[in-house]
Amino acid sequence: MCSSDLFFRMHLHMNSALAYKLLLTPSARIQTLVTIPEGLRLTQILSRLENGHTPIPAADFAAAIKNTNALGLPSYANGNPEGFLFPATYTITPGETALQVLQQMVNRFKTEASSINLPAAAKKGNLTENQVITVASILMAEGGNPKYYPQIAEVIYNRLNQGIPLQLDSTVNFALAKTGIGLTAAQLKVKSPYNTFLHKGLPPGPIDSPGDTAIKAALHPDHGNLTFFVTVNLKTGLTEFTNSPTRFQQLVALCRKNKAC
Repeated sequence: MCSSDLFFRMHLHMNSALAYKLLLTPSARIQTLVTIPEGLRLTQILSRLENGHTPIPAADFAAAIKNTNALGLPSYANGNPEGFLFPATYTITPGETALQVLQQMVNRFKTEASSINLPAAAKKGNLTENQVITVASILMAEGGNPKYYPQIAEVIYNRLNQGIPLQLDSTVNFALAKTGIGLTAAQLKVKSPYNTFLHKGLPPGPIDSPGDTAIKAALHPDHGNLTFFVTVNLKTGLTEFTNSPTRFQQLVALCRKNKAC
């Protein structure tokens, strides 16, 4: 089913002039619009698709997402759809299957990746395409405000280049399949390749589906010596940056005082 197909509910023996008028009325179309916000995990995207946002049975999406060979994922996704279902608004028409909806989302990702020539842009930054999307997904999870994305990317790359563990709560949350703030000492020790407190380098893949702004920030970080960042106010998204361990501890204290971490 092509996403450009249009469906209208007509009346039997309808006057041709009225039928033509109906065809020119967008509100008369039979379609479902579903919006996938930026920064959702795969599980959250599927939940949104399954829970009444589409006319397609939930079980169909659960089955379709497992058919990774049919999704049309780019080779650098390594067979994992996490991060490659692009956040946007999609039109679902009668008869469209769960697999076709997911393919739409993957195709939209590939269109966006092509528009910025992701392979060449990643190579210019000495990154793989998967690493770019992984960093972009971290920016989505960690950045309270998109204006901070380039600085957070700067911190990530500086820590990687210096061999410092990233120590990101967002990747641990992903490993634990949880959201929110406040990780316990035990949770920070979870045995997972996504635990960036235990393992140096980037996690093995994206932790959510980033949008254009985050992807571009991952490709075009700020350039400086920043190695720490802390979001100190969840309401405003205020994020502070430093390269001083002492100042970092002060920012963590402020974050805890504001109940932002």
